[in-house]
Amino acid sequence: SINKSHYTDIPSAFYDSTTFINEFSTNDTTKFSKVSPDLSYNLTSKNINFEIGAKYEFSEWYTPDSLHRYTSVIGFQRFAWQSNSGAFKIKEKLSYIASGSNAGDYTASIHASLYTPVLKTTFSLLAITELRSPDLFFNYNRVNNFYWKNAFEKTSTNSGSFFIDSKKLQLTLGTVYRNVNKLIVLDSMAAPKQLQKNAVTARIFLKHHLKLFKFHLENQINYQSTNAYALPVPYLYTQHQLYFEHRVKKNGLRMQIGVQANYIDKMDLISYNPALNSYYLKKSKEQGGGYVFADFFFNVHFKPVTFFFKAE
Repeated sequence: SINKSHYTDIPSAFYDSTTFINEFSTNDTTKFSKVSPDLSYNLTSKNINFEIGAKYEFSEWYTPDSLHRYTSVIGFQRFAWQSNSGAFKIKEKLSYIASGSNAGDYTASIHASLYTPVLKTTFSLLAITELRSPDLFFNYNRVNNFYWKNAFEKTSTNSGSFFIDSKKLQLTLGTVYRNVNKLIVLDSMAAPKQLQKNAVTARIFLKHHLKLFKFHLENQINYQSTNAYALPVPYLYTQHQLYFEHRVKKNGLRMQIGVQANYIDKMDLISYNPALNSYYLKKSKEQGGGYVFADFFFNVHFKPVTFFFKAE
């Protein structure tokens, strides 16, 4: 695959010389190109799927003051297996950067699920581990009013999730855990900073779907916690949907009309910098939240045509 994009500042017709004068030379023009061929081998049988391969990446990133070139050799491997009955499934993925500027980076995941006919229940377990070099944005940036050059350490992330889903009860219970070491954020001066303390977030949620005649009520309650101001989350976050659904099997017509609402509890707030298109931490903590968002929606699906309307 070959991906190319180009961005250049051009004079704006919106601002004339009487309303706006730019006295600074622009340093935010950029150009990026990338070439990435890959070769892989795939083996498939009744219960097993196995793939192994490698990919070569060459990319260039240009700013008016410098040209950055990167080459990488990436190895990847995938494996999937299921029992003869299909009740037990396991999937595994691995990607490793063998050479280049991000050598040593890797991502590995394993997903296992078990289905039991008792209440049509599925148990799922997902674990992911990742070691990643800092994004180029954090290591080097030169635009108007912002310049930095850093050599941050790699960031490691370990996450796990466990779900119990019952089709019979229309009920899902789950928990998600995420631990980030050496997280990089923008501090109160909108400059990159690497945290030395692990940033941990956790979430427990309960989701239920109730159907009565043609009326549907869906509710999900999330309880969240974090030990890091850099990863702010509301302690309580709820999602709700109430809608009427009509289906016509003969012609595949499906119509939904209803309301949905979200509630966001109290949480620490962070700021946003439009020039950097990034969030950064406030100098002093400030709490917000207690927000309610409610929407009305109307959805019609007829064969290849979908019509959707929502009022927020």
